[in-house]
Amino acid sequence: MSSSPVVRPSRTLFLSIFSVVVFAGITGCGVGTKAAPDPVSLTLNGSVHGGQQAVVGATVQLYAVGETGNGSAATALMATPVISVANGAFSITNDYMCPSATTQVYIVATGGNPGLGTGVNNAALAMVAALGNCGDLSSSEYITINEVTTVAAAWTLAPFIASYDSIGASATNGLGLANAFLNANLIVDTTTGTTATLPSNLTTEMGKIDALADAMASCVNSNGGSACSPLFTAATPHGGSAPTNTFDAVVNVVKNPGNNVSGVFAAAGPEPPFPTSLTQAPNDWTLSLTVTGGGINEPTQLGVDGQGNVWADDYVNAAGTSGLLSAFSPQGTPLSSTGYGSGLLSESYGLAVDPSGNVWVSILELPRHDSTSGSIVQFLGASSGADMGTWTLFSDDTIDYPIGLGADSNGNILVANNGNSSVTVVNPTANTSTVFENGTEFDGPVAVAPAPPFAPDTHDGIWAADKVDISATHIDSSGNLIATVDCCAAVDALAMDSAGNAWLAVYDDSTGQTGDPEDGSVAEIAPDGSVTQDFLTAGGIQNPSGIAVDAAQNVWVTNYLSPVGVTYQSFSELAGSTSPTPGAAISPSTGYGLDADLIEPFGLAIDASGNIWISNNGKNDLVMFFGLAAPTATPRTVTPVAP
Repeated sequence: MSSSPVVRPSRTLFLSIFSVVVFAGITGCGVGTKAAPDPVSLTLNGSVHGGQQAVVGATVQLYAVGETGNGSAATALMATPVISVANGAFSITNDYMCPSATTQVYIVATGGNPGLGTGVNNAALAMVAALGNCGDLSSSEYITINEVTTVAAAWTLAPFIASYDSIGASATNGLGLANAFLNANLIVDTTTGTTATLPSNLTTEMGKIDALADAMASCVNSNGGSACSPLFTAATPHGGSAPTNTFDAVVNVVKNPGNNVSGVFAAAGPEPPFPTSLTQAPNDWTLSLTVTGGGINEPTQLGVDGQGNVWADDYVNAAGTSGLLSAFSPQGTPLSSTGYGSGLLSESYGLAVDPSGNVWVSILELPRHDSTSGSIVQFLGASSGADMGTWTLFSDDTIDYPIGLGADSNGNILVANNGNSSVTVVNPTANTSTVFENGTEFDGPVAVAPAPPFAPDTHDGIWAADKVDISATHIDSSGNLIATVDCCAAVDALAMDSAGNAWLAVYDDSTGQTGDPEDGSVAEIAPDGSVTQDFLTAGGIQNPSGIAVDAAQNVWVTNYLSPVGVTYQSFSELAGSTSPTPGAAISPSTGYGLDADLIEPFGLAIDASGNIWISNNGKNDLVMFFGLAAPTATPRTVTPVAP
């Protein structure tokens, strides 16, 4: 192998710009749209119920979220809480002031008598309803606080929860927290306390929602004694303390969705108040939202922009004649009913969102069949100030069968050229490109990412993952070779962590080395190219095709195939490099998501609310899992950081 790469001179690109008709209305992109004076004061009415039983004597408090970090202390908005009376009713009459119209608020009920004998108080009762923008509250709105509202809040707000009086985010992640509150409305209708009615393009696991509410109800509808033991025991995390109230219990369950799943399910009483469709315990307590529409068909890679919108490139359209770029709001509403790039895109595997929020997609073979053998396309994003979806074609003879894309902090686009075993760096502002050819060091690259400046690379460089003989290659910003890695055969994807390590999704690890599994694995490579972890297969890893690292540095992997005899596929979670046990499995041995009908899950992305989005290639949809990951800044930065 040559240790000195060949760098072609910069060259001017051929550009052509086309405007396309776009869907102008963007809905559900974050905070509410109602204008409201600041501060706001009004009357709120509602009730507290445990299952179908009114809770009398519950203490009801309205909270504004904390703003000093995830799980930061919330602010009680009422100097004196109100107490629920007959039929569980409560009324808050001009007893609070909104800090601002867009402050996120939630309501908590603790204690009270859930329809038992005189003098009973269930000290273990704690239930929550996520309400959203303070300025959107209305005197005509009725608020129900029960088990279903509580599990909805737990699933969507999990990354932001320390306890019922400590729900918050950093001041710089107000949008991620606001979107998490909006997501609670996808699970429950807080006016009725029942599962939400969703638009036709969205579905969720309603049976799982009711089942967890039933498990919680067994403790809520008691005096807080022995009836709570089954739930509290099942909800105790490994090495952790048992919860002491019902809200902490369900938060433990959703934060540790693979822990004692059957025990949680069995905690429901013999006559559960929320009839569930589940006849046995689920595979885990993750909760998914399946998203269709927007022209999506055979989705591959995903990206999230700064507003939380999710972008997916589609390998082909439904007619099989070309590809598409599909886009959705953070709550799954299509930003265009038909998608973008019809007649242009085709065979697209790569997608990157640049720091300005514009979306870049690769085309393996240019549809016009001219002298070039591939191209990349820029689509203007939601923050561009122009017609969203307007596109610009970038093409020159260095771009050859491009598969993977990456964006660096300067807005340059990195292109993995599988056809000529090179990496092209496109500077859209200067309208130039530079190609790095490393002889045999690049060997059919399929994924590329900017390398952070960790020794021995003192300036931003490039990591590329290869599909053929070389697993990965690291060069510096001048194209000098730092390392080549030959550990793992066919790599499908790579992701960087905060220490500059590259994590590889090894789709097929049949290298012939002792102990290597043909069903794929995950590897961790240090900046200098040394292999720190390889052949990681625990946690359900099976032919992984996508990989991402969240702001807590945990590693998430999509499992494109499944073991023999298993119908659906899954995704996995591994401890990252900052853990005492890097590479250790966090997900169960079968992975997460077996209840979500994942078929050939391809790519994944993590948003600022901690949701995990997966392109479900085999079912032509996207699947979002509520609140599983650490909230992570979007667009994706060179290394994963908190928003």
